Amino acid sequence: MNSSAWWFSARRKFFDVPQATGSPLAAEALRGIGELYAFEARMQGKCIEERARRRKYASQPRLEARKLWLRQDRKSAPDGSSALANAIDDLRRRWAA
Repeated sequence: MNSSAWWFSARRKFFDVPQATGSPLAAEALRGIGELYAFEARMQGKCIEERARRRKYASQPRLEARKLWLRQDRKSAPDGSSALANAIDDLRRRWAA
């Protein structure tokens, strides 16, 4: 799965949670993923080298912040079969991709 398809899949898991539960954690996940989508949209039409350079300085810090958020806020998410816990756990499992 390419990285954009992977993020689409991750976003989809978080999408319904805020509407169903009012979860601020899920809303924060969507906001963060949205920032990454917006950044990539601005990179359309740029050459590969330019996109790689800009990702290193603009997108990479956002990804690191998301990774830290996942580690810290998973502790706040309900355990078990909650949609939020499942979405966070799935995102963490696939992070290396």
